[in-house]
Amino acid sequence: EAITTKNYPRQHHKPPQSSPEEEREREEMREEREWRAEAGQYLGEISALCFLKVPPHFSSLPYLLAGTGSQLLLFDIDLGQQIKSFRIFEGVRVHGIAAQVMKYEGDSLSCSVTFKIIVSGERRVKLYSLRLQLEPMSLEPPCVSTDLILLQLLPRFTHWVLDICFLWVILVDGLSTEERGQYLAVGCSDNSVHIWDICNSNLIFEVRCPG
Repeated sequence: EAITTKNYPRQHHKPPQSSPEEEREREEMREEREWRAEAGQYLGEISALCFLKVPPHFSSLPYLLAGTGSQLLLFDIDLGQQIKSFRIFEGVRVHGIAAQVMKYEGDSLSCSVTFKIIVSGERRVKLYSLRLQLEPMSLEPPCVSTDLILLQLLPRFTHWVLDICFLWVILVDGLSTEERGQYLAVGCSDNSVHIWDICNSNLIFEVRCPG
């Protein structure tokens, strides 16, 4: 018995057409996925350097602070490796770094050294305490922990900060000396120098040189 077959034309189902509003919404979603900005670290070239003179227990060479982008990087030069990175600003490049030893503590098992660190960027200046802890001293290479604490945020200056440094006021009486205060000198791009009192957290005076 013969079997006959009949071919039927294949039916193509067209997807439902989108409205103009739906098309615009899809296009906006595609653009948002493509151009969406996300917060992240600001990277850049090395813009500031500062040596930290550490005790011999830490290293035979000074440590190095390097400013890159909005971060501070701490390096052990002797070992040739980075110890830690710290984010200082948001979207502002580090332009200057200065350091001063605050105190040193140590015994047979561990030791620590604390620095005061000034960091400047554009019109901003921040004062930090950086503590380096070495424990136990018997390890090779030694294990170093770090602790960076913000002490003061100076008011925003009207012009860019070009240079920063510590100033000490010392009273000399015969053979003895007495520290009477610690200050910051901040030089700005308008030929002005601002003196900041660290102990009282205020600006005591400003000197401006005519251009």
